[in-house]
Amino acid sequence: MANISQHKSTSVTKLLLVGDSGSGKTSALASLANAGKKLRILDFDDGLDILSEYLTPDAVSRVSYITLRDSLGQASAFRRGAQLLATWKDGEENFGSVKEWGDDTVLVIDSLTLMGEAALRGALVFNNKKPTEQPTQPEWGTAARDVQNILQYITGDEVKCNVVVTSHIQYMEGELGIAKAYPTSVGSKLSTKIGRYFNCVCRIDSKTTSKGNERSLRTVSDNKMDLKVTAPSLIEPNMELDLSKLFTSIQANAKSKLQTTTTKGDK
Repeated sequence: MANISQHKSTSVTKLLLVGDSGSGKTSALASLANAGKKLRILDFDDGLDILSEYLTPDAVSRVSYITLRDSLGQASAFRRGAQLLATWKDGEENFGSVKEWGDDTVLVIDSLTLMGEAALRGALVFNNKKPTEQPTQPEWGTAARDVQNILQYITGDEVKCNVVVTSHIQYMEGELGIAKAYPTSVGSKLSTKIGRYFNCVCRIDSKTTSKGNERSLRTVSDNKMDLKVTAPSLIEPNMELDLSKLFTSIQANAKSKLQTTTTKGDK
């Protein structure tokens, strides 16, 4: 039986980062590499160009990625992404299984939205259809289960590294007729479930001010979307868009609270 003072939250953060297209989800990753973390990115969006603008020269060597983008008529991206979680090997790079990575590493899926589309194409081919055909309910169901299984795995105890999954936002109307924002994935049912797999769900907000377009990281739920962090008393509802600062605050808070409590209990 493990003691709570050794809980993974003291060293690992698993974050779902949502935002509209162009809000800065991908560029926000740079702060983690700049702070010394190794980034290993499953790049379903093929949109990492912006990272070079924000990475320090020293951080460049800590960022590895594999682009997973299907050509027209192809449907191998999702399957290859799943295989890379078991054995990350690309050319001379061989990082083994994500289960072997430590808390100095961040697994990134950029983005959940495009990974879902890749899973849907894979489901069509599995059912002996062309990846460009209109999916039916069986394909939607298969793709949703495949994506859900990936999320359940990478946010579980077996994977001991940090995790960041980015996602676009979609708006859906609930039972009371009120529209709320959810991460975009395969179908509406899965979108409403995704947040439960992550200990942190944050949204990037943008607003125009006299200084130009300013971005912030929303960490507390509002009437637009349900959000959460594991250190709400320490982190501002709207903080600067710095994922490294977010990770440090969350993990330092867990260490302080859990280890202090254990020490007092031992006296």
